[in-house]
Amino acid sequence: MPSDNKNVNLQEMDPLTALRIAISREKGAREFYLGVSGKVSETSVKNRFTYLADVEKDHFDQLSDFYKKLTGESPKLDMKYAEIKGATVSGDITAEKALDLAMGAEQKAYEFYHQAANQAKSNNAKKMFEYLAGEELEHKRLLSVDRASLPGGHGHFQWATHWDTPPGMEDLW
Repeated sequence: MPSDNKNVNLQEMDPLTALRIAISREKGAREFYLGVSGKVSETSVKNRFTYLADVEKDHFDQLSDFYKKLTGESPKLDMKYAEIKGATVSGDITAEKALDLAMGAEQKAYEFYHQAANQAKSNNAKKMFEYLAGEELEHKRLLSVDRASLPGGHGHFQWATHWDTPPGMEDLW
């Protein structure tokens, strides 16, 4: 499901192409999140994906509006650039698999937006891409919390106490 476009090079693209790619990625993410929210049984994961679908729609709308403001036309989408392809999600997808795919895609989206911010010539575009990069990192963090809370996740760790200090290391605490 993750796309094979790891090496999108923004330096070789004009700014409008980069913006269209960003818009396509947001649409692909939204479709994936909506699809997963209808398939997984874990309520917390279902709610997270529903929430992220709404956020991705907002990102899509913001980017589309920016594109329309710049060009006077609606962007032409190219779904080959979507981080997670396919609006249809198989019925047997597990919450764990969906969360893992989503975290990977959010990381790639962060890298794309970070690179776009660095390449932006307009102050407004730079700020927008920096904002989106931060949003993608937050999405990844939220997804990782959900992943850790599932059975078999790492959310069941034990807090260390003073009494758990190994002998000879008391001065480190």
